[in-house]
Amino acid sequence: MIQRPKIEHVEIPYEGASLPAILIHAENTGQKGPAPAMVFFDGFDVTKEIQYFKGVPDLAARGIACLIVDGPGNGEAVRFRNQWLHHETERYGTAAYEYLAGRKEIDPKRIGVMAISLGGYHAPRAAAFEQRFAACIAWGAQWDYWEIWRSRFEKLDSGKLPSLSVAWQHLLWIFNVKTRDEAMKKLEGFRLDGVVQKITCPFLMVHGEGDEQIPLPVAQKCFDAVGSKNKPSNCLPEKRAAITIARSTTPASERRPCGIGWSRCFLRAIEKASAVKNHRALCGAVVLVCAVTLDATAQPYPNAPVRIVVPFPPGGGVDSIGRLAAAKLSENLGRAFVVENRGGANEIGRAHV
Repeated sequence: MIQRPKIEHVEIPYEGASLPAILIHAENTGQKGPAPAMVFFDGFDVTKEIQYFKGVPDLAARGIACLIVDGPGNGEAVRFRNQWLHHETERYGTAAYEYLAGRKEIDPKRIGVMAISLGGYHAPRAAAFEQRFAACIAWGAQWDYWEIWRSRFEKLDSGKLPSLSVAWQHLLWIFNVKTRDEAMKKLEGFRLDGVVQKITCPFLMVHGEGDEQIPLPVAQKCFDAVGSKNKPSNCLPEKRAAITIARSTTPASERRPCGIGWSRCFLRAIEKASAVKNHRALCGAVVLVCAVTLDATAQPYPNAPVRIVVPFPPGGGVDSIGRLAAAKLSENLGRAFVVENRGGANEIGRAHV
């Protein structure tokens, strides 16, 4: 029997309303008394349900509870409650902290905050202004989000394609605005200079060396500005305190971004389907994220390699799933599965299937 942590859907009181959240209870604590906990905020375009697969079961197994929150602009909060994104993360960071501190099974002195992707802004901001947080993890760096979008729009206007996880119009929706100028005005508050200097709790930043959206020097700038005296000291060649960096020897075009742990459930489905030769379930799992076609220019089926056409550029979340799926499918079915990136509008990818 597979052990699962206790999962509880909860509501976080927030400014006359509430925010949806999932509380994953600590397991195997081996101790009497309240457990430590982490508040886990979303990034730009993910949800609390997806966040669960980003290491949360591992936290629970190690005796650490986790409160995954759909903050304003994310998931259920924006889709069903019209709670729009804003830059003052401490407003709902404090709400999340106080909710956990009020639970008898949680130790209020051992509550940390972490977040992923754009959460690299949210978690440091929350820790800077809500100093009851005992620790802070930025899973992916941010520094000046206004500048990031200024650069993205500049590339779009010149006909180039910036690295984006979703269409740029998503930004307008989560801000509840109609124009790019209005969105840029909202983004003016999304800067961490003058904010991270206020952080006093232990601080950890994890960032991918090959991150195409936030360059490593930007991450280093944020890390260097953090005011905490307790920062990790993994050594770069310069032998100085530095961010923990995910390095890879894989070519840049084939790198997988950090934060793809949520895909483990998808791979388990592939493993189960292929183990029982359930090809219908197997193909269904792959079609969830990409298109599959045979290479008509090579050997005929069943000896030809199977192409997985990913209608996105290399390095994104869907590309990562496609590559993980291809490796697992090749291993379990004993034939070649290869990923072919056909980024652009949906019709471009579809035309190659």
